Amino acid sequence: MPALLHYVGSDVIATADQIQARIQAYVAPFDLDLVSICGVSATDSLRVCRWISDNLQAAIDLDQILTASTHDYSIDSARPNDRPENRAARNCVVYLKDIRAAFPKIADAYWSAYTIARGAGPPLSFPTESTVFDEKPLILRDSTSAWCPSANALFWSLLSACERRLIESNIKTRFLRHRDQTLEREAFDLFRRFFKEKARIYSGLFETPTQQFEHDVVIIVGDRCLIVEAKASEPVEPFRDPERAFTRLRDAFRSEKGIQGAFKQANRLVRRLRTEEKVELFDERGNVVVRTGAKELRAAYAVCITRDDHGPLAINLDLLLEKEPADTYPWVINSLDLATICDCREYWSRPPEMLFEYLDERLLLHGKAFAVDELDIMAFWLWHGSLRSILNASEDIIAVNPHYSDLIDKMYLARLRGGPRVELRSAAPVPEDERGSMASGEDPPHAAKRLGSSRNKPCPCGSGKKFKNCHGVA
Repeated sequence: MPALLHYVGSDVIATADQIQARIQAYVAPFDLDLVSICGVSATDSLRVCRWISDNLQAAIDLDQILTASTHDYSIDSARPNDRPENRAARNCVVYLKDIRAAFPKIADAYWSAYTIARGAGPPLSFPTESTVFDEKPLILRDSTSAWCPSANALFWSLLSACERRLIESNIKTRFLRHRDQTLEREAFDLFRRFFKEKARIYSGLFETPTQQFEHDVVIIVGDRCLIVEAKASEPVEPFRDPERAFTRLRDAFRSEKGIQGAFKQANRLVRRLRTEEKVELFDERGNVVVRTGAKELRAAYAVCITRDDHGPLAINLDLLLEKEPADTYPWVINSLDLATICDCREYWSRPPEMLFEYLDERLLLHGKAFAVDELDIMAFWLWHGSLRSILNASEDIIAVNPHYSDLIDKMYLARLRGGPRVELRSAAPVPEDERGSMASGEDPPHAAKRLGSSRNKPCPCGSGKKFKNCHGVA
């Protein structure tokens, strides 16, 4: 059920810049193929999307200035078209003539590929089905104008449409190979960005000189080692029948291209590094490039980096992962979240070793906590300085509040727009017994009563607000 709800109810969590970078890395190399398939390349389509987005934003900015500088049109019945809500509606309209003026050679091809008339899409019969708007974000008003409900959706729709067209074409194998290789390079670059000069980072190493048992990225930082395997396979759509849906999710998870496959691949080397005094790793020519072992390493970690967000199945590995009791859980992280964690480290000037401090607690959390986003757990750790309050709790399972990642959202906006620095304040978490309150039909007891806090004193969560205006709210 958590996987089904995540598949149905979650959108991609990424900035427009991140999605644009993904378009350039994953589908732009196939521009010539896309021209033959749909008449317009990914690069040219991206130019149009940026132009539409910039113009829509400029219209919204102008509308805000006009709204702030003029009288309240909402009470002016003589000028209904100038009311703020009507101006906002006009700001969402895109005209084909304007696109033709800016991009005369590709405007018609783009318009044909990414617009849809109301009611023209196939009917939906189940929540997991994709909608036509996932790939056609412009809704036709008439043949020469369209609504654009979301400028950011332009970029995600472009990526989704291009990838689907390539997968359904005769170059599917070539595209999937490129997708896998691109994610491996992305993983290498992200970890190099995170650790900088403090790490030795290798790509494409083997356990034997004859190229057996390959590992995508190997990272050695002092006496710690990360074995990273990249898996670019997207989450599968659950079937409608619950039993068949579970079987499909389990089989995809445990396949060689899934998270279980990544764990099996990395854990083989992790076991060796923990038990053997001398372990050699080879490049593709058979040369030894790494010599290390149990005497030199204090810890070795298995890491699976995915391209897409696999939700609760990746964050709560006790749901499906098979492992021996002596084995440690791997860390599963998608590349977009890893990039955000790099942002966090840089913004708050944390040392690279923070990752090992986090992992030493994070990998014990499976089966003890539930979350839907790795960034919620990371933000909890950053804010409170530890995950021990969850690990030491007497409750069977702790649900991590999804609002913790608001901290990271604030950091992102501060970097983007400037303004006051977002400060980390170490504070004890404030638990609430939601299950008990639902069973009794009463509101959760005030944390002030449990913690002995006055309602007019600062909230112990560290927000800076008075308790009565924060966790003391019923």
